[in-house]
Amino acid sequence: MAAELCGVPFLPAGTFSVRGIGDPVRGKIDRLTGPLALGKRIDGAEKLVVVPSPECLPALLKFFNKYEPLRHQVCFASRDGIESAVMESDPALRLKVRHPEFSASIRLSPEQSWFYGVAAAFTAAGMTVPPEILALFTSVVTTGSSIALATARTASALSARPPLKPSSRLPDELLPFYSVLVPLHREEAVAGSLVDALSRLDYPVARREILFLLEEDDVKTRRAVQRQLGAGMRLIVVPDGIPRSKPRALTHGLAQARGELVTIFDGEDRPGPEQLRMAASAFAELPAEVAALQAQLAVDHVDNRFLVRQFALEYAALFDRFLPWLAARGWPIPLGGTSNHFRREALERVGGWDPFNMTEDADLGIRLCRHGYRLEVLDSTTFEEAPLTWRVWHGQRTRWLKGWLQTLMVSFRDPPRLAGDLDQPGLIVILVYFASIIMTLALHPIFVLIVGLHLSGLAAYPLRGSLAGDCIVALAAGGLSMSYAGSLLGMISGGARRGIRLRPRDVMGIPVYWLLQSFAFYHAVFEFIRRPHHWQKTPHGLAKRPGMNGVKNGEPPLSEAMTARTRRQAKHWMPRKIWRGVWSG
Repeated sequence: MAAELCGVPFLPAGTFSVRGIGDPVRGKIDRLTGPLALGKRIDGAEKLVVVPSPECLPALLKFFNKYEPLRHQVCFASRDGIESAVMESDPALRLKVRHPEFSASIRLSPEQSWFYGVAAAFTAAGMTVPPEILALFTSVVTTGSSIALATARTASALSARPPLKPSSRLPDELLPFYSVLVPLHREEAVAGSLVDALSRLDYPVARREILFLLEEDDVKTRRAVQRQLGAGMRLIVVPDGIPRSKPRALTHGLAQARGELVTIFDGEDRPGPEQLRMAASAFAELPAEVAALQAQLAVDHVDNRFLVRQFALEYAALFDRFLPWLAARGWPIPLGGTSNHFRREALERVGGWDPFNMTEDADLGIRLCRHGYRLEVLDSTTFEEAPLTWRVWHGQRTRWLKGWLQTLMVSFRDPPRLAGDLDQPGLIVILVYFASIIMTLALHPIFVLIVGLHLSGLAAYPLRGSLAGDCIVALAAGGLSMSYAGSLLGMISGGARRGIRLRPRDVMGIPVYWLLQSFAFYHAVFEFIRRPHHWQKTPHGLAKRPGMNGVKNGEPPLSEAMTARTRRQAKHWMPRKIWRGVWSG
């Protein structure tokens, strides 16, 4: 009505956006009233949109009557329209604005809240059911999840399907323009070796760009990278905002990237020099429905540390066996957080990365498959750094598991739509990989406790001696055995490809590693409730790796200089040495 009275156009919410991407709208306009710059008219005059207040209408009408040409320069909008346009100006908020059903910005949708509330009520009411029935039902579901996951891992370990390799390499003149996004935060320790590794990529400088994405307050990393910048490399400062996460930095980087193809590398990554050219060549041979290629990830400093060896073998089982097995069948694969290569058109069509999801890679892989795209695994390796300490490993694994919870909740906001977007095998893969991992990790310590008490006879446990109790023990033992066997076969098969020979302590350590994952899962549930969008930073540059930090290829990699705590522990070197000798077999 105000627009009609003043004779100016009215723009409904969602029909306009701020001029340019990432324009300086923060702090310079009122987020609810404007003015916002929409661009310029043919005559060069600025076109603005505002939200008029009712008390200003008489003055505005008088103003427009006096300055008639300005009627064609101003538009009116609602507060919601202004707010939406301001949010759209931030690349990190576009998925939330355009496709809120795919955003993890909220924990649960209203429908999910109702569903889980009703489920909780029925669970409470079900407490009147005999406890042996509830315990038996839970054991059956958990053991079934363990068997499903173990079966998939076993099948992938035995199939040994090789990753994708292009039949020929594209010549320089046919290579598409490539954008390499490198999000960094407090990575000054690895800046030099990172730039050196990326400089060795076999791709013409004129046909690629390497964008280092740094936070506003990360001055140390910015200075470290600036000293090393080479041709075709530039810095992009990500404006401060919430949430501060890696996928948020990637959305800002994509907004300024120019490539037809886009890839991501982390601060500790050392990609194979051939990787970009191989990916570009593979995309040229593959149909347009293949939207992403996941390079294989591996650890290049495997030593005697328990967590390093378990992590490296876990990576080998996942990236060298499980993901190629899934891709060979056209099923969804959980992308890794790095070294995934995208067709930009497909990436933008599905909304890009979700800044609110702590495993933006797995979430994006599912979203691509829901839009009809396929994913493949590329026969090229990026070497990474494994966590050296339990604290680093625990923080990283907690973030991953929290992200898987987010991804599962987002995927099942609308189960009928999910079932319509994916074929039946694809839906089963999501259930097996995400839901089974969550269910198995949640009850794994309880299964260990039940079996341990049964075998040891040290203490009684509920339902002991009854038929239900015996069934629960059998189910728990079966679930544990299948879980461990699936992990072991994957480690043997993947480790063989990476030249990692299993030792007795690697096999003996599988139950311990599973328990550590369960404790990380409990922490992830706590984080999902208390701070779902907190990004737990994984520190890098703590390990000495072949070809880096003065370590020659072939030398046994060692940890960085000892911390004060390590020096204190060194006083007890003899008992520790004896224990290591026994533990390492």
